[in-house]
Formats: sequence, C-alpha cells, structure tokens
Amino acid sequence: KTFSISEYGVGASVKQHGDPATAVPAAGMWHPEEYQAYRMHDNLLAMMREPRVWGTYVWAMFDFGADNRTEGDRHGINDKGLVTHDRTEKKDAYYLYQANWTKTPVLHLVGSRMTVTTNAVISVMGFSNVGPATLTVNGRELGTKTPDGACGLLWPDVKLDGGRNEIGLSAAGLVRKAVWDLRQ
Repeated sequence: KTFSISEYGVGASVKQHGDPATAVPAAGMWHPEEYQAYRMHDNLLAMMREPRVWGTYVWAMFDFGADNRTEGDRHGINDKGLVTHDRTEKKDAYYLYQANWTKTPVLHLVGSRMTVTTNAVISVMGFSNVGPATLTVNGRELGTKTPDGACGLLWPDVKLDGGRNEIGLSAAGLVRKAVWDLRQ
C-alpha cells in the first residue's frame, strides 16, 4: 500500500548553533539550527527513496506561537518552522526544500550563521540543485561532491585551523561563504 507522511519536523533556533549536529531533546532549550538541517535532510532522503510514499508534509513553514511550549531559544514558540516566527530569517533547512522543490538555482552552506565552534574536526553540509559543489577551508580545496538524491552535500571530518576559518562552497558560478572561529 502507498502512504503519505505528515507533520514531520525538528525544532531549530537561528540563535543557537552547534557541530557536531547531535541529537537534542525535542522539549529542550537547546535547538541548534544545524541539527534541524541534518535531520530534515535525512528524513527527506529516506522518504524519497521509499517508493510507497506518495506525499510528505513538513511541519511547519513558520515558527508559531504555542503557549505550552518551553523549547529552543524562547518560551511560547513552536520552533519547528523552516522560517522564523517573524518571517524575517530562513533557516538552513528551508534551503533543503527550496533546492528540491523549485527550479530556482540553490547553493546553501549549512551553518553559515555559526560563528564559533569548539570542534577542530567537523562535518560540513550544503544543499545544491545546480550540480557538484567544491568546499574550501582557508583557501584549501577539500574536494568536490555530487549532491545526493535530496540535493545534500556532506564533507565529514573537515579539519579546521585554530582561530579564524574561512569556509567556501562553490558550484555553477555560485559562491557561499562563512567564517567559523575555532576556539579550543
């Protein structure tokens, strides 16, 4: 039998960042934006690979008020949206769906708002619907990856230098950049 999957999602705050993207409690006050992107990518990829799934319904487009919630970076908000409550900031996971569901050229570097990390070795994820992308760290090329079935790109075990690290993701003439400060 065929089926659809409804109301799947993960909370995320654009003010909370972390790598590695490890599991966080759904009702906890720590909802790093990167975790949502990793989990939503894994979910979407699994659903796309399952031929019996005829439809999916991500929960939700926008963060929304929920008096009984105490999670993420503030009380009274369900932070499972792909866009912030005030509609001003698209979260990393938003670009996963944009890459998959539009023809608009998309290249996105997950964690681009993360400014500080304490991990000398991290994973770098991106989303691309414009083909293979190349990752650089401080000008050093770390390889080119072809997007998976859900437009995801992953470079595991990326070694950062102490201090400032300039991260670059490029594909099809598009470039996305971030600066991550390694503090140990």
